[in-house]
Amino acid sequence: MMKVLLIVTELYNPKLRGGIQAYNNSILAGFRRNGFDCRVVSVNDASEHLPDNTVVPCDDVHWLRKIRAGFNLLRLAVSFRPDWVYCGHVNFSLLAYMGAKLSGAKFACAVYGIDVFNLGWLPRHILRLSDKIIAISRFTANVLLQQVSMSGPDKMAILSPAVDTDFFRPLPELRARTKKTYGFEADAVVLVTIGRLASSERYKGYETVISLMPELLKSNAKLRYVLAGTGDDIGRLASLVQDMGLSGKVLLPGWISEEEKLALLNSADLFIMPSKKEGFGIVFSEAMACGKKVIGGCVDGSMEALLDGRLDGSLVDPDDPNEIRQQILASLIEIEQNPGGVSLRNRVLVEKFFSKEVFELNVCKIFSQSLERSGAPECLNTL
Repeated sequence: MMKVLLIVTELYNPKLRGGIQAYNNSILAGFRRNGFDCRVVSVNDASEHLPDNTVVPCDDVHWLRKIRAGFNLLRLAVSFRPDWVYCGHVNFSLLAYMGAKLSGAKFACAVYGIDVFNLGWLPRHILRLSDKIIAISRFTANVLLQQVSMSGPDKMAILSPAVDTDFFRPLPELRARTKKTYGFEADAVVLVTIGRLASSERYKGYETVISLMPELLKSNAKLRYVLAGTGDDIGRLASLVQDMGLSGKVLLPGWISEEEKLALLNSADLFIMPSKKEGFGIVFSEAMACGKKVIGGCVDGSMEALLDGRLDGSLVDPDDPNEIRQQILASLIEIEQNPGGVSLRNRVLVEKFFSKEVFELNVCKIFSQSLERSGAPECLNTL
């Protein structure tokens, strides 16, 4: 049985839910589904978050967690003797590489997007020494390749995030109830963005959408915009909404649970995030799995989430507010002609390209075929 030792940011911490946490869970599920024996060091999970003893928490104050994680990782590298050491974030690449060298294992590191913009010398050097780099998109891979030279073409693997299409699905019955929860009229036309509202992530384009709302409301007074998520930028955004006289028209509900996200996506007429540095944007896929039309940026990993325009949605220049406004208006016209409509094409294509089954098969292909040792599992034929 092949053994994998993982170090990840978190798996279960409810306060840190987001794209990277979802990816960590998908990669772990992919290993386990294919019969890999796994041990995990989870830096930001505490004991109460964990379902079993194969995941080692770091129950320390913030500044001690990396020290505890390093100790746990090196201890397991010696006792568990893995075939692979998988690093779930470049910030832990040195620790993971040391664990791999100590145990004689191969070393893999995942990269997402903003984490590999302007890398320092040390992480660049560690990634250069890795046996495999897992990028969530071609966009992220290209950003990294501008900084790190690769020893061979097989070193980089593209593994796009998986979507739980059993959970994220069209549920029209949630539409009216969710509108009522947010205080909207039954006939309101709802735009939705869900993401981290951090000052370091303003590239997501939500402020552009807010700035366009006064003009968009002139065309459709029933329009409402829900910008869900939390981060250090939410106070500034709330002040902006108030100063623009958009209270009640633009809502910032803060952090929402996965169940609330499902309900919000099903209440949406249009999901929009005109970003320019998004590594992939799993929330696009989640919205499309719910049968929603989407608008994304045309210069980053959003293009791949929208299958380069093959899905029922639009790619726009994130630096061109006029183009974004025109595309929103065009989408609203389509929505008026088919209110509450569901794009079954979007859901079918998400299931085909981004389902858990496709992800799990690709995990097995990447890690089994890269390891020339006996005992590598047969990849499950889930397609």
